[in-house]
Amino acid sequence: MEYLIAAVINSFYIVGLWYSFQEGQIFERLNPYLYINKWKPDNVFLKQLFKPIIGCIVCMASVHGVVFFICWNKFIQPLDFHLIIFYICAVAGVNRLLYNLADL
Repeated sequence: MEYLIAAVINSFYIVGLWYSFQEGQIFERLNPYLYINKWKPDNVFLKQLFKPIIGCIVCMASVHGVVFFICWNKFIQPLDFHLIIFYICAVAGVNRLLYNLADL
């Protein structure tokens, strides 16, 4: 049950972080996609590099999910590395549901 709670909290964190970097929000100036489009608009590698960090809600589950999972387990119980893949898939699914339901 604690993993479900962690997945929902992690999903809300990821959606909030992603949204704060969008146009008109507080961290808009720190969004690297604006500068990549000005400097090298055809550079696909740089765009794909930032995608799991702040570019895509579903992709962000891979990076932010692992960090959140490790921090969450450190305070609750010994680390269960075999659950990380299932946890990341669950967070990505919840992120996709939130993205579709909120129509972001």
